Amino acid sequence: MEAPATFLLLPQAPSSSLNLEP
Repeated sequence: MEAPATFLLLPQAPSSSLNLEP
């Protein structure tokens, strides 16, 4: 369960930052 949780957090974190920049 920890594996999928980390995968979702990793893509979400960088995705938010990139969306906020533009």
